[in-house]
Amino acid sequence: MHSVVQHNTHIRNVIYPSLDVLSSNSYLVYPFEWSFSLWYRQARKDFITAKYTEKRFARRKCPDGVSKLHTLCDAVKSRDIFSLIQVYAEGVDLMEPIPLANGHEHGETALHLAVRLVDRTSLHIVDFLTQNSVNLDKQTAKGSTALHYCCLTDNMECLKLLLRGKASIDIASESGETPLDIAKRLKHLQCEELVSAV
Repeated sequence: MHSVVQHNTHIRNVIYPSLDVLSSNSYLVYPFEWSFSLWYRQARKDFITAKYTEKRFARRKCPDGVSKLHTLCDAVKSRDIFSLIQVYAEGVDLMEPIPLANGHEHGETALHLAVRLVDRTSLHIVDFLTQNSVNLDKQTAKGSTALHYCCLTDNMECLKLLLRGKASIDIASESGETPLDIAKRLKHLQCEELVSAV
């Protein structure tokens, strides 16, 4: 019996020579354990990707794209960050023009609307949209960006958020005005100073 155990140990050492060092610590790692460990790591990575990148496990409340846009619009108007996060998790395109019955300009995105409606209680909505929007320079039908809206309304806090997010200051509207031109024309000195400093 002793010779059989020795023979098996010798075969194991020939096939898996690196295990000799581990066996002295009375810890044996077999190929099954290695493959399980690799499988577990891959499964964990796949789950994290599915959950956070593909948002596969988000609870769905909106059945189609149109209802997602309406929910997005309502979340911005009501300053409801939880509804905004929910609809974002469902995969709404934040750069899609939102449906407005009494819209300011055609082609407004949620960011345009948030900047237009912002007050002290809703700056977090603009911040969320700034951080998660693919393109901060999306223009309306008249060529206005969210920066144009900030300079029109003399909204320094939104302007700071957009400038931190690297929104372009060089885009001209349909009338040929950049955000800096608007700030100068309307004598919004603090906005002018912020945009000029970029």
